[in-house]
Amino acid sequence: PSPSPSLLSADAHPPFASHKVIPEVPAPLRGKVWNATVVEVKVSVDAWGSVVKAEAETKPGVHPLLRDEAVRAARQWKFQPAQYNGHPVSAEMIVQFRFAAGK
Repeated sequence: PSPSPSLLSADAHPPFASHKVIPEVPAPLRGKVWNATVVEVKVSVDAWGSVVKAEAETKPGVHPLLRDEAVRAARQWKFQPAQYNGHPVSAEMIVQFRFAAGK
């Protein structure tokens, strides 16, 4: 069976970040982060472009303070909401934060 024409013609766009907050290495870890570290945060964006939920993906070797700082920053982001057939809709996406080594 082939998809219905309405599904093929659907116009969908993901959310687009319009305001980003970049996290900093927390004070207790400054000078102690030896490798660049990437923290992935799953964000839920509502139909108005606000982050309503942010959770860091748990990965081995990532310090909890880095995860907390990434989540704090992600909660402050603002988005142009996702669009489906010209209407704003809620969506989820992964935002990656890179903490530089030695900072």
